[in-house]
Amino acid sequence: MAHTVLVVEDHAPSRQLLASLLARQGYAVRSAPDGLAALDEIGRARPDLVLSDIHMPGLDGIGLIRRLREDGIAVPVVLVSDDGAGVPAGVPFLPKPIDFLALRALLAQLLG
Repeated sequence: MAHTVLVVEDHAPSRQLLASLLARQGYAVRSAPDGLAALDEIGRARPDLVLSDIHMPGLDGIGLIRRLREDGIAVPVVLVSDDGAGVPAGVPFLPKPIDFLALRALLAQLLG
């Protein structure tokens, strides 16, 4: 069975591109435009991994991680952004533009 990745990105074209690239790699992909929508998606069906932008309106990627931890939801999160400012210790980070080969390797490492 394919691993499920939740792509959280406020920029719709970027969200669609990431979802398409991941789907071509065999992942089941769901998406959300911000952290609050991501929490709703996670509440419906927990993904195997969350790939989230940091800078988003409403609940940003770092706030999303905080809420997941507060709620006791243990799901791996990879953060992406133009800069890695404020990334919590131990949270994987990839700079934008995303190197898709690096993303594939990181997902393989985190998902087995």
